[in-house]
Amino acid sequence: MMDDTRLDEQIRRLYRENAPFMDVQAFKAGLVGRLPTRSRRRSPKALRAMAFAAIGLVLAAVVGSGIYAAVEWLDRDRSILVIGDGTTAGAPPSSGATVTVRDPGITTTSAPPASVPAFASGITPEQALELVAARSNVAPENWSLRSCRNLGDWAVADLYTAVLAEQMDERGVAAVFERKDGAWFQAGWVSVSDPPHQQTIELTNMGAPAHVWAYFGLDPVSVSTGEVYPPEQMPDDFGFVAAYGVMGRNEIDTLAGTFTKDLGRREDRVTTGLRLSEDVLESLYHDLVMIETQWHTFSEGFAPDADPDNTGTSMFVTPSKTYRLEWSAGDFKARPLEWEDSSLSQAPEAVALRAWFGKLQAIIELSPEWQALPPMTGGYL
Repeated sequence: MMDDTRLDEQIRRLYRENAPFMDVQAFKAGLVGRLPTRSRRRSPKALRAMAFAAIGLVLAAVVGSGIYAAVEWLDRDRSILVIGDGTTAGAPPSSGATVTVRDPGITTTSAPPASVPAFASGITPEQALELVAARSNVAPENWSLRSCRNLGDWAVADLYTAVLAEQMDERGVAAVFERKDGAWFQAGWVSVSDPPHQQTIELTNMGAPAHVWAYFGLDPVSVSTGEVYPPEQMPDDFGFVAAYGVMGRNEIDTLAGTFTKDLGRREDRVTTGLRLSEDVLESLYHDLVMIETQWHTFSEGFAPDADPDNTGTSMFVTPSKTYRLEWSAGDFKARPLEWEDSSLSQAPEAVALRAWFGKLQAIIELSPEWQALPPMTGGYL
């Protein structure tokens, strides 16, 4: 279990030069207020995963801006994850913001997904509501079912609930279902207020066939062109090589299970064994998926604006940090990234990526393996 005081000191040390001071304890207390205790059935693994996700939000806030607005609305057994565009952690989306309703995927670690029997006539409205309620933990009577259409072995229900009025506009959300082995399961959500690119990712992740894409007025272009998106859930083969620090001389390779530490310009680097836990990997993976979804950083390239607000001024710091990252997950192969952060760009994608590396560094430096390494000597000018 991480020591809160040590983590707070680590966060402040890492970001003191790049961000205004904040009361981390107060921020975390406020975060706890927005994230009441989950069900007692929650596994220790899931609780650890939620703790790492909270750490990620703290780090994103410290550097001055969030990667995305990730707010979990929990009433004991109730859990929905809402991702907003262009909002700040903890603040509800504005009326013009688009939202995506996603299943957080951590209700329990052993319970099978909810299902209902498949009849020859297709899924019924009552069955659709039953599955939606199980997935969202919002009672069936609190959902308004606007339509339910059977599409062979697939079905789509258009819904709205006032319970989530702050996260969902009047257009509501679509629940997509798939029939397998004589039963109906909910395959996922498609937010009708999302841009087509985001809907494409949602439909691709659930493996929807062409006629389901057509229901939303989309063509399965990602399938025909071979374009691949990172899976929503972390695959077993996810791994990365990440470097950070001056000249990127600190490096972790999660596939090899090693970490190399920079000991200073006059010293050789030293390497030790270091393997991140599955909970940590899942937290880091989901942050990468959010960055890719928001800015296509790992498919279209990364070139942040040094002066995103058009102030006519920019800064240059030395020595500056250099970040490098290569990662893959399933069929998705991210474009290799190398970034010399000399201008401390405040472009949202730069803030998000910097926060990801800061989170990774904080986790590494709290590990016993890192703390057993020799200290750095000297410095850089």
